[in-house]
Amino acid sequence: MSQHTIVLEKFQGPLDLLLQLIEEKKLEITDIALSQITEQYVRHLEQVEELFPEELADFLVIAAKLLLLKSKILLPVYEEELNEEDLATQLKLFHQFQIASKDIARLLSEDKTLFVAQQGFKLQHVTFAPPTQCAAETLEIIFRAILERLKPAIIIPESSLQRAVSMKEKILHIYAILKQKKTLSLQEYLATNSHTKSDLIVTFLALLELVKQQRIRVWQQKSFTDITIEHYQTQET
Repeated sequence: MSQHTIVLEKFQGPLDLLLQLIEEKKLEITDIALSQITEQYVRHLEQVEELFPEELADFLVIAAKLLLLKSKILLPVYEEELNEEDLATQLKLFHQFQIASKDIARLLSEDKTLFVAQQGFKLQHVTFAPPTQCAAETLEIIFRAILERLKPAIIIPESSLQRAVSMKEKILHIYAILKQKKTLSLQEYLATNSHTKSDLIVTFLALLELVKQQRIRVWQQKSFTDITIEHYQTQET
């Protein structure tokens, strides 16, 4: 903080001293003429050769707090929100930050960046020590009761995964049957070889692929009757 001296009716000294007097409640914040502080500080800035950002920031923090207080006093509608103690507390915290920043700067200048705890922590080994009169059967009952309470509220039913037949396997199976029987009833084949919905879908896809490859042909006598699957003889010759 700059040691520039502020001269007021009830105060004369640097801003650090002003902050200290406010903290010690030796000076009322409302007695400070903010306009005079600003004018004097502006004249000070016009005279100095080099400006330091830290100095400007420190001044703006205190000036902003004082401006807030003045604005609340001048506007009666906000009179109930006025809290001088809160402002003094914030200024006190600002002063503490100033002191801490100086301490940190001093430590950094000493190249002291590693701090070790003065005393080490002792690890305590925790052991399970039930009462001497507690029998093993009693512990078993207690642990079983705890495990019962830990069971999930919703029990998911167990299910087993069924092996899904690939379309390639289904094509080979259908084609192998047709090589032996020449013709095949679709209804008969589905009844004996397609037990699940996925099997049914794969069977129809396999039949469509065989028809596309012209390895079989399908036909039916009329609508909604059984479909006959026949080996495509000309494709094999």
